Amino acid sequence: PVEPASNTVNTATVTAAAERVVGNDKVPSILADGSTATAKATVIALLTFVRDLSAQAGALNTTVDALSSNSSITQDEWNTVNQELQLIRATFNSRGQDLVTTAVNSVNALPDSATKAKYIDGIETAKSNAKIFAEAVKKLKQIGRAHV
Repeated sequence: PVEPASNTVNTATVTAAAERVVGNDKVPSILADGSTATAKATVIALLTFVRDLSAQAGALNTTVDALSSNSSITQDEWNTVNQELQLIRATFNSRGQDLVTTAVNSVNALPDSATKAKYIDGIETAKSNAKIFAEAVKKLKQIGRAHV
């Protein structure tokens, strides 16, 4: 199975892209600058991303549960579910690690405080919520082996 890459963020590239995209004083920076606003924005971005993907994975999980109760599934049903799974997986793999890295870096740049601890809890919540995706993948693989 394909594993997500880790430690692949080139901070110079991220910084240059961020400055081009949000290089306006009216838009908060997304770079790890040690500010609470930056940390909050990056953690919220991560939580939103994971929440949205978890909702998609949860819906897929419901579909997989319904299909698993059948004695067999059609190739079209399998293709539809597998296509949805691959889209969620591709979205996660393309953005997930960068969002985690950015959030962790911005939170780590903060001085120790209750606020920093709160943001660390937010990152941990995002990681926990991502488990729904792993459950859907596991169920889908089981159904694929058993029914197609």
